[in-house]
Amino acid sequence: MTKSELNVSLLDMVMCVSRTADLVSPVVADHQKRVAYLAARLAAAVGLDKKEQTQILAAGALHDIGALSLSDRLSALDFETKHTALHAQVGATLLRGYPLLADLADLVQHHHTYWDDKGAQPPLGGQLVHLADRIDVLLRHGHDTCLLTQVEGVCQRIEAVAGRMFDPDLVAVFLDLAKQESLWLDLQPGMINIALAGQAGDDNVILDMDALLGFAQLISHLIDFRSRFTATHSEGVAAAAKAVGRALGYAPEHCRRIRVAGYLHDLGKLAVPSDLLEKPGALTPAEFAVIRSHTYYTYRSLEVVRGLEKIAAWAAYHHERLDGKGYPFRLPGDALCPEARLMAVADVYTAVSEDRPYRQGMPRADAQRLLQKMVASGALDADIVDCLCDNIDLVEVARVTAQAEAVERYEAFWQEVNSAVYIYRDL
Repeated sequence: MTKSELNVSLLDMVMCVSRTADLVSPVVADHQKRVAYLAARLAAAVGLDKKEQTQILAAGALHDIGALSLSDRLSALDFETKHTALHAQVGATLLRGYPLLADLADLVQHHHTYWDDKGAQPPLGGQLVHLADRIDVLLRHGHDTCLLTQVEGVCQRIEAVAGRMFDPDLVAVFLDLAKQESLWLDLQPGMINIALAGQAGDDNVILDMDALLGFAQLISHLIDFRSRFTATHSEGVAAAAKAVGRALGYAPEHCRRIRVAGYLHDLGKLAVPSDLLEKPGALTPAEFAVIRSHTYYTYRSLEVVRGLEKIAAWAAYHHERLDGKGYPFRLPGDALCPEARLMAVADVYTAVSEDRPYRQGMPRADAQRLLQKMVASGALDADIVDCLCDNIDLVEVARVTAQAEAVERYEAFWQEVNSAVYIYRDL
């Protein structure tokens, strides 16, 4: 892969994360996409320029990323959820850690802030996302419902809280926009992707390698920060994979792409309820099936991001086996590229070496013996495992250092969130 082949859109990555997070439950399916579309339409109706519309669209698409558990997502569907909602602050804190999305942080932070809360002073973009969000939670979605028959009731409910929850002038804009049947029909499951693509337009930022690495790391925090026990996993996999890649003789730019894949390999876990990921006891067959589905969602979410097709395969195939008995695609060994084989080794090594709620991490000698057993059983690539074992000191230093730094980031992140929420509630 040459440098010229990397051409990834920031908005594509934003929508990738948004789509995946909305897979966690049918109850919230497409919710962030609909909010993004409604917020962008409202932004256009109040006269904001195309750049501002795109920014508000992105904020709508990510407004609930701070809801790190399914219960958080479901509680946010309560129409009168107050501005103190923790998930709004969590999302804002995540976004402030990534320069290209830092401008969205205030919009996300205030997407539950009431207009009459004078101490909070919500920005216009935050007000638009808030209004769009509450419009959507009032709607009943499903194949047996008609959105057009719900418009009158939604408008009445929104108008009733004008001057309290929402700026009366913005409500007036919404009521005028609501007269367009197309606005509501665009929200249907078969139409929202088309409508949203048209609303997004071509005004976008193309990520260079540094920016892509930063965004991938942001996604890894979104995946892993849901639990203290998983807070460092993706960082460890990315570091171990990069270290082994260097030992195999891969070029520096190639290793950076491998690191991106390491950050993204568990993206599909956003579609898995966090209580399953943290369950200390044995999983039922049904629960295990849900967790195994995460690799499928990683692949399907990433494969549609233009420019990321190869990295999508490297990331998503980390539970495939050379003997064809892996999941979710049951690919044979000759269908697995070296980078995917490398990711599988790095994932296993990191997973067995780190502490989990139900066990302590293995000593390095035991971890190496396990890898060799998996080679013998037909699961892992012998050359890559041998390379890791031959360079175990370098790999272990890279993994331990990365995960120690991730612990510091995790603790600093939650300290910042809790401090901000405490101050915000006292305003």
